[in-house]
Amino acid sequence: MSLTLLLVVMVIFAFGCSHWLAQRASRHSGPSGIEYVILGWLLGPQLEPHILTEQYLDTLAPLINLMLGLVGFIVGIRAKRLVVRADAALAGTLLSFAIAIAVGLVVLVVQYRFGLHGSDANWVVNWPIYEVNGWLLELRATAGQLWLALALGAAACVCGASVVERHVQVFSGSLRTRRFLTSVSSTSELLSLSILGLTLAAARSETGATQLGMGVTEWVVAAVGLGVLCGALFTLLIGRQRQPMRMFLTGVGVVTFASGIGAAIGVSPLFVNLLLGLTVSSISPHADELIDEVARLRQPVNVLVLVFAGALWTPVQGWQWCFPLVYVVVRYGVLRLVTPMVARHTLEAPLYTRRIGHALIGQGGVAVAVAVGVALRFPKVAPVALTTVLASTLVGDVWSDEAVRGVLLDADDQGQDSAPDESSADHDLDAQWAAETAGSSRMGESASDPEQINAAIA
Repeated sequence: MSLTLLLVVMVIFAFGCSHWLAQRASRHSGPSGIEYVILGWLLGPQLEPHILTEQYLDTLAPLINLMLGLVGFIVGIRAKRLVVRADAALAGTLLSFAIAIAVGLVVLVVQYRFGLHGSDANWVVNWPIYEVNGWLLELRATAGQLWLALALGAAACVCGASVVERHVQVFSGSLRTRRFLTSVSSTSELLSLSILGLTLAAARSETGATQLGMGVTEWVVAAVGLGVLCGALFTLLIGRQRQPMRMFLTGVGVVTFASGIGAAIGVSPLFVNLLLGLTVSSISPHADELIDEVARLRQPVNVLVLVFAGALWTPVQGWQWCFPLVYVVVRYGVLRLVTPMVARHTLEAPLYTRRIGHALIGQGGVAVAVAVGVALRFPKVAPVALTTVLASTLVGDVWSDEAVRGVLLDADDQGQDSAPDESSADHDLDAQWAAETAGSSRMGESASDPEQINAAIA
């Protein structure tokens, strides 16, 4: 099959699936994304008839990087609308770091136990931690072990923003719980892409140290500067124009440029375009209109990312199945134990909802995008990274809808909106947040659902 024809078919398929998903999704449960991973695996080089061969995947690498860039841009530009409370953002930050550290350390232990990626001669981390009675506890890691641990820690941070957003529109009560879950899940995506960007910048500094003499700080500054520069470029190109189509095309063009540069310098397009989105949302007067315009791309981009993840996926063998097992178990344990703690100590008005961490078990397209970015940057660890994140995504697809619904129903029963210690200004802020998130959700869904458009007009 011609590569051009294959590309056209995949894009049409993604938009068609987006339309079908919007019609199929109910108020209480959404469609799983794992079927698109399976489709990509069936089309990939692992099975006959090898439609997406390894050569085709190499040729399509710019398109994959563009999809990753769009994911990062959408996360960045929507953050200002979804994260409106500093206390909830702090809770999300602490929870994300706790998950990343716990998962990263366990992944390091598993790699060290089975001797994956290195020998005793090339430790890049060798830190004595504790010594007692002649016994010395050290933290050791080779470069390959460290990058894999940090990458999986970054992916583990993602807490199912898409699942949470779908359910917060169903329940009219428990406003503070809905706001907390939305803010924490959105913050987790920001932290995940930031950790990934710092990891890839550190890896780039190691591989390019002898060529350019740039360290980690220089590569991070270069990536941040590139994202901010592209955001300023978008603002200059738009000017005072407010035509929706022009904003949409200019946004896609700038994201394409940033994705190409980010991939070329070895820093993930996810991180560069995250900074691009944050810059546009901060300085552009057209940010709100652009959010509504790019909302139509969110579901098709997720479909394509899942298909490419399946095509790139090679199942692990033997003891390497320990990675998805410990990833899922440790992540769930941290969510269950740490989420109530950070909510209790950071929120101005406490939440009385039981099992609040259960609502964040989902992962979704952003976590898969992180795994795809790692697979492109570190092909040797691609099977482990993709298998681990896809397994967690499958677990989230099975349990997340019921978990989120149970937490929100429990919050309704507890009467979360009647807390006496919230000021009228807080209630006004909550009402503004609810209106904005509802409008954003309706725009994202109605972009591919004619029935909802007609209902809105009526």
